[in-house]
Amino acid sequence: MLKPLLILSALVACACVSAKSSSTNSAPNGGAIFRASRCADCHATDLTGSKAGPSLEGLSANWTRSELTEFLADPAAVVSKDARLGALNMQYSQDMPAYDDLSSKQRDALAGWLLTK
Repeated sequence: MLKPLLILSALVACACVSAKSSSTNSAPNGGAIFRASRCADCHATDLTGSKAGPSLEGLSANWTRSELTEFLADPAAVVSKDARLGALNMQYSQDMPAYDDLSSKQRDALAGWLLTK
């Protein structure tokens, strides 16, 4: 009776280690980050924007992935160097917050996801 329990315990432990390592190695999901970071509070679930923040549709017309990733890390710094963004920023009731709580990989995944919209 003890031997089957030991085998079962070993299988469960292996499954847990395997599941943990696959989740830590997987790329972050930009859509999930958008939802978890509450971006829709200002930009709307369908990305069309609101009084608080602009539409996020068609970002690829003005942004590269690296530019958008940099912007997500420190929007105020990027806006201060770009007259177009400064003018756009004045139209909305909320300033874009810095997403410095996200890792660089998460910001990159979010930027990549947004650029496909």
